[in-house]
Amino acid sequence: FVSFNPFPYGVIMHAVARRVRKPMNFGFIGLDWYRHVRGPLGPWLLRIVRDAAFVTATGEAMRTDMIARGLDPARIAVLPHSIDVDRFVPGDPEKMEYACAFVGELSRGKCVDRILDAFAGVLEQCPGERLCVVGDGPERPALEAQAERLGIAESVTFAGFQRDVHPYL
Repeated sequence: FVSFNPFPYGVIMHAVARRVRKPMNFGFIGLDWYRHVRGPLGPWLLRIVRDAAFVTATGEAMRTDMIARGLDPARIAVLPHSIDVDRFVPGDPEKMEYACAFVGELSRGKCVDRILDAFAGVLEQCPGERLCVVGDGPERPALEAQAERLGIAESVTFAGFQRDVHPYL
């Protein structure tokens, strides 16, 4: 069983995995680890995460914090949420089609609406820049409408789901 959100999915996963005696993996995304472990349910979260066969952290600092809180270092791996800079080497800025790119599911939790708001501000200072939004999801119609309302639709490409994101990055 795998969960990337401690509440509620991690709690549900923990209960089911223990009941059917299957291993579980807790994966933490962004600041979820710090927000939850420091919150009122932190001690309880630590207890259930210690039951995991495997835990992923987004960086070495998070892994170090997990170890300091008593998690087994042998069961923690770093799974960075970043771009492979060896594969995606920055090109000549003068020849790049997009100044900014987002790749991911177009869902409320990804906060792409904030990216559009921020990019509208970028265009005030740097007219002519372009943003590419790669991905699809339930928020796409609302995001396209937001780009229209902000007057930035002509500067934003909604590329949809792509198996190969390399050309956009």
